[in-house]
Amino acid sequence: INREAPRTDFDWSDFVKKHADAPVVSHEIGQWCVYPNFKEISKYTGYFKARNFEIFRETAKRAGLLDQADDFLKASGKLQALAYKHDIEAALRTPGFGGFQLLDLHDFPGQGTALVGVLDAFWEEKGYITPAEYKRFCGPIVPLARMKKMVFTNAETLEADLEIAQFGPDNLKGVSPSWTLADSRGRVLQKGILPSRDLPVGALHPLGAIRVPLAGIKTPSKLVLTVGASGQDFSNSWDVFVYPELAAEPYPEGFTVTRKFDEAGKSLENGGKVLWLRAADETRDDPDHPLGAGFSPVFWNPAWTGWQPPHTLGILCDPKHAAFSRFPTDFHSNWQWWELQHDARPFILADMPDLKPVVQVIDDWFTNRKLGYVFEARVGKGKLLACSMDLATDLEKRPVARQLRASLLTYLKGASFEPKTPLDVKQLGSLLRPVPEILKLGAKAAASSSEKGFEASAVLDGNTDSLWHTEFSQRQPGPPHELTIDFSREYLIRAVLLTQRQDAKANGQVDEVEILDGDGKSLVRSHVPKDASSFRIPLPAGSSMKTLKLRVHSSHAGPFACLAELDVER
Repeated sequence: INREAPRTDFDWSDFVKKHADAPVVSHEIGQWCVYPNFKEISKYTGYFKARNFEIFRETAKRAGLLDQADDFLKASGKLQALAYKHDIEAALRTPGFGGFQLLDLHDFPGQGTALVGVLDAFWEEKGYITPAEYKRFCGPIVPLARMKKMVFTNAETLEADLEIAQFGPDNLKGVSPSWTLADSRGRVLQKGILPSRDLPVGALHPLGAIRVPLAGIKTPSKLVLTVGASGQDFSNSWDVFVYPELAAEPYPEGFTVTRKFDEAGKSLENGGKVLWLRAADETRDDPDHPLGAGFSPVFWNPAWTGWQPPHTLGILCDPKHAAFSRFPTDFHSNWQWWELQHDARPFILADMPDLKPVVQVIDDWFTNRKLGYVFEARVGKGKLLACSMDLATDLEKRPVARQLRASLLTYLKGASFEPKTPLDVKQLGSLLRPVPEILKLGAKAAASSSEKGFEASAVLDGNTDSLWHTEFSQRQPGPPHELTIDFSREYLIRAVLLTQRQDAKANGQVDEVEILDGDGKSLVRSHVPKDASSFRIPLPAGSSMKTLKLRVHSSHAGPFACLAELDVER
């Protein structure tokens, strides 16, 4: 759900075929989390108390987010339901599948609090999905649609192979399947009836294929494909998104659109209107807790997964905001946001208490940080619209980014663009990722072994999401492994700073390491604790060098070695 663009044409049949001698049942699928419902606290009237929720409520209050808690619950809940639907339908699409189980339908207060349920710990609804809505994709009889994508341009054709998982109490005879494609107001654009058929119990049945050319969709649209049958009480639906097949609009004259902080700051001080685009590797991370966003909500419980990303619970926005005049959206994450959220990093806005993001990111309930992908502010004499999602790269292949970019530019040019919250240039600068000290020394990195896509240069890019990793696909050389850092000239180095991989995986996390100078002289040997996200290794006084070597003698798991970052203190 995070690795691949959204589609519904996959299943687990290859795996089932490999194990044809036994039933295959998937265990605890999903485990998608939702923001706490603090109203649940009052339900604890006996000896048990919701001390966990009281702590989470207090952290939200300190962060200035408590007044948004109910909105966070509903928005994250809609994404949670979407993710469960995605997983459950994949199981139902799989011929011969033995079944699936959830961790539960309700929250599990243990293990640090696993908010994985669409029901609360008292088996009561939380207010964002009804039993009837849930039954559409998780019931005895469920219509299914296999689609290669959920986002289209109007030059394409929507194609879907329709099926039905029939595990009801009785065989069905003479069923007449039907489908509709409607806009967000419910206006039917296309519809059809498929051949009548019998549907015996206990099987996945094909219903037929549909093809709908989208050339008639002239404006950005959210459409709903619904599949049901005449006289039956089952139906299911999927949201799809259609965008005009247009080239990216040119940036308007008289406005500044830039990724450069200095250029943005200068224009703002002179009273300009600025669209400031930041890339993920340029946006500040949280030094205390990892900040890995993604499309899906948190899996299971970040405190028990070692902060496995994603660490967030989707987005919250106002669909009526003028910034979305050309970009149809719900108040929560839906499939079109995948392209934008994939590999993005939100702004950390904790030091801007009066700022309410245009596109807010819902943090996990432990850390409760104020986060945003898009915000607006008055800076100096100017007006700023800032975005940390990629709206500049490969736009010819990315219709969603192209469309949001056009919508933000339209807003920037319009009379309604009147930001109210004042900020200064220094506050904007605090949103940037600090330049690692090692890069100021003209450092370059090489390694004794590197996997393709995980080269040594990753330890110098200031991005904890990237990684240097020794080879693992073709061969797996054992330790010792070596990283060599060459500086532009000789420098006095006081300490070496190591940052382990941040994705909660142990493979290659360095254990025993040795620091050497360019002549191969050993300066210090040390063990990096297994639970240390980062580690400082002091060097002997007077350690002056033009080349620094890190030799990894052992790792906490496997014969590999990997690092997210290597920096120095001078």
